[in-house]
Amino acid sequence: MSRLPKWESLIFELAAGSLVGLLSAGNMISRIGGRTVILGSAILIVSGGGYGTAEVALNAEGAVVENQLQKNAFAGFPRFISYGDTCRCGH
Repeated sequence: MSRLPKWESLIFELAAGSLVGLLSAGNMISRIGGRTVILGSAILIVSGGGYGTAEVALNAEGAVVENQLQKNAFAGFPRFISYGDTCRCGH
């Protein structure tokens, strides 16, 4: 079995961390709450698991806020994130 180069190994580890973060986020949110998961995921960003976990937790918190407001407040929010990403790529 051949060893992967360092950068390929890093990419694999980030992808695996993201998958683990996405799959475990719901369980973590139900146990310790969305805000705590969002704050804790900042620590995990370097492992790749933080980004996926934060995305799920932010969406869950947005749903809670919409239920409390009793209106659809965050429907266009992902669109603005995409616009920001597009502008940032073109600099």
